[in-house]
Amino acid sequence: MMKKPSILSATLIGACLLFSFKVTSIWQEASPLFAIPSAAAADGAMTSEMMADKESMKSGKAPKKGYDPALDPINFGYTEIELLQELTEKREEIESQARTRQHELDMREKLLAAAEQRIAGKIDELKELKMSVEKLIQKIDQEDESKTMSLVKIYETMKPKEAARIFDDLELGVLLTVMERMRETKASAIMAKMTPARAQTLTTELASRRKVANAVANPEKGPVE
Repeated sequence: MMKKPSILSATLIGACLLFSFKVTSIWQEASPLFAIPSAAAADGAMTSEMMADKESMKSGKAPKKGYDPALDPINFGYTEIELLQELTEKREEIESQARTRQHELDMREKLLAAAEQRIAGKIDELKELKMSVEKLIQKIDQEDESKTMSLVKIYETMKPKEAARIFDDLELGVLLTVMERMRETKASAIMAKMTPARAQTLTTELASRRKVANAVANPEKGPVE
C-alpha cells in the first residue's frame, strides 16, 4: 500500500521548482551583458585566424592562402611602425607637392594661353594698321603722281626756251621726276635750250635712274651697262 507524500516533501519539491525558475530568469536578463558585438567578433575571428596561421607555421602546417607573416601588424616592432608612419607622411607630402606643382603648371598654361591670345590680337591690330598705312601711302602717291602729271602738262605746253630757264634752277630731284614723265620730243627740245652743264647733269642722272630701274625689273640679267 502506497504512502501518501508528506507535507514536508511537497514543500521541498515546490522550493526546488521555484529556484530553477528564478535561475533561468536571472540568466535570461544577464545574457546580453555577455554578448560580443559583431565588429569585435569579426576582429576576434581575424585575430584567431592569424593566431591559427601562426600555430600552423609553428606546427609545420601550411598557413591559409593569402597570409603573409611579414605584413602581419602583430609582428611589427616599434621601429617598423615608426618607419611606416614616416613613409605614410612622406607619401602624403609628395602627393601634396605633386598637386601644388600641377596647379602651378595649370596656371602657367592659362597665363601662356592668355598671353598668346593678346599677342595674336596685337598682331591683328598691326596688320590692320599696316594696311591702313599702305592705303594712305598709296593715296598720297596717287595724289603726288597727279600733281606731278599736272606739272608735266604745264611744262610741255610751255615754249622750250621758257621751260629750260625754269629747269636750270629747279631742284634736281623734282626735275628728274618731271623729265621722266615728259614725252621724249618735248624733253629733248627743253634740254637743248638748257645750259650745257645742267643738261649734262640731267642726262647722267636720267641714265643712272634707268639703269637702276632695269636692274630692279630684271634682276636675273644684272645691271645694264
